[in-house]
Amino acid sequence: MENLENVVEKRKLGFGQFYVNDVVISPLNQEELADGWRLVLPRSKPSNKQHMFNVQLSQLPEHLWRHVNTDRTYKSERVNSNDEQESETYYMPISDGIYTYNVKVTEYDNLLFELFNLVTSKHPNVEQIRTAVENLEQLRVKGWLMIRARRLL
Repeated sequence: MENLENVVEKRKLGFGQFYVNDVVISPLNQEELADGWRLVLPRSKPSNKQHMFNVQLSQLPEHLWRHVNTDRTYKSERVNSNDEQESETYYMPISDGIYTYNVKVTEYDNLLFELFNLVTSKHPNVEQIRTAVENLEQLRVKGWLMIRARRLL
């Protein structure tokens, strides 16, 4: 029987994939998040590996929205392909024990918070959802939140 190191050498892992107890774990896609799925892992030995994703608010899993602190942000500076310095603003990192999400601040986050509250309410107002979706589609916003909102229309 081959040990885990040999298996890892033979198989390249895809983006966001990792091993838990010799099983390849893949992150949920936006369709699965829109359906309300959550990634649950089998028990394993503690690991210091943290997988990081840079996402926009509309892509942050539903169960982590309550951890977004709009009052605490930080700036990240990087050099772009033209060797120019760029600065981006992010909310403080949010972790669920499997992944750490760096959520980029955008000018339409208030509209996303409003749409999130409408979509997750017990009695959603379809007209308000329609208006919010139309505004966000003009801005080309994608993610599970938009998928679920379109399903309610």
